[in-house]
Amino acid sequence: MGISFMEMARFDESKHPARDFIEMCNASIGINYAQIDDSFGRGMIEANRDGEPHGLYSKDFELWVGEEDSKMLGFVSLVKKRGGSSKIKALIVNPEARGKGVGSTLYQFAMKQLESSGARKVYGTDAFIDYSTIKYDMLKGGFEVEGSLREPYKEGIQEIILGR
Repeated sequence: MGISFMEMARFDESKHPARDFIEMCNASIGINYAQIDDSFGRGMIEANRDGEPHGLYSKDFELWVGEEDSKMLGFVSLVKKRGGSSKIKALIVNPEARGKGVGSTLYQFAMKQLESSGARKVYGTDAFIDYSTIKYDMLKGGFEVEGSLREPYKEGIQEIILGR
């Protein structure tokens, strides 16, 4: 059964509980990355509010939340880079909402946002291809595997780079 309605909104610390967001990050990203702790989720919240402090190649960072009835179903972060490219940095679905089309909806939203901003190239890495439906959406949407890295963040975990 899919979601009935999912609203997209920029992450807002006064509306979206930071603890829920951080726990979603830890549960999903920690699977493929060693040394993930609360600082990762906090860092994303801070980058959304203040910009990426060490993003020398980044122009803008946006954190978008998909929600239904004020409950966070998932999120997608977008980084607009210098040179006209953009990265889907993370696309995470709340474990309770998996299998309901949330990831596909977040991906479609991300692509519309990046295309409307004039992105010359869009790419992403393994943080959002852990789930076969997202990978399928990307390949169906014209993405190609452009490369891979062996174990960059965790032993035994390969990072795949997809771009279009």
